[in-house]
Amino acid sequence: MGADSRTVTIDVTVGPGINCADHDGLRNAVSEAIAEHVRAREGLVRNLGVKATIIECNCAPGRASFAVDLDGQINGKPVTRKVRAVRSPGKLRGAGVGTALGLGAVVNVIVVGLASGVFGAGDDAENLSQCFAECMAELCLTIDSSIGHQESTASKTWNAIALSRWIAAAAMLALVTMLFMMQRGYAGAAAAVIPGMLLATSIFWLVHVAGLAFMPTHFFLRDPRGKKAMALSGVKSVFALRIICAVLGVVFIAVVVGCVMMSIEMLSKTPTHAR
Repeated sequence: MGADSRTVTIDVTVGPGINCADHDGLRNAVSEAIAEHVRAREGLVRNLGVKATIIECNCAPGRASFAVDLDGQINGKPVTRKVRAVRSPGKLRGAGVGTALGLGAVVNVIVVGLASGVFGAGDDAENLSQCFAECMAELCLTIDSSIGHQESTASKTWNAIALSRWIAAAAMLALVTMLFMMQRGYAGAAAAVIPGMLLATSIFWLVHVAGLAFMPTHFFLRDPRGKKAMALSGVKSVFALRIICAVLGVVFIAVVVGCVMMSIEMLSKTPTHAR
């Protein structure tokens, strides 16, 4: 790693039961991904000695998974982290609030459809490659946390967007609930569940995809958070990611408009709560 006083040791092993013909290539890929990130943090990494054990590497029809267990020390501090990524396009993957009322399934279908049908991604080997990229991004974030790396402006912007998603969704849910309660009293809270959750979820994802669409290109190429977003998108180019975000943005705007119209109709047919 150079003629300076730093000590960098990256030991990569392949765990038992890994069905991969090229173990050396797999070890080298993990080692180089970590080493490349360490080189980018030159000056912050004084010494590093880690062992990365590849504990899962599966590529079956319709499903891919990859997992790495990292253990060791960075700058004298112990570090332990296990990361795992799964791609199963035929099944709904957990999407946090996006799974509410089945909207996560819509997101999953659109993303997978665009990535595979339009951009030619989504085959088994590509799915495994995306799992690998996601895991490496997570390990890079772990390294950054251990060395106290100051976040870039783009990373801070993305963190603000991530927080604003939840604030916007919570505000929308509270607003819908308040309007229904004003019209129907406490019984309105139950009636507000469906439109409120749909609106909150749609607003969450609308802020999410809008934020991604306008993030600078270097965020996806150099920042671990951006690389993780690219891996989750299922595509390799930033242009393709922006196209997916634009399509999803249109979908969520349509859902928001539909839910607002549905809520107005429900409120107009409901007698005013007697005070």
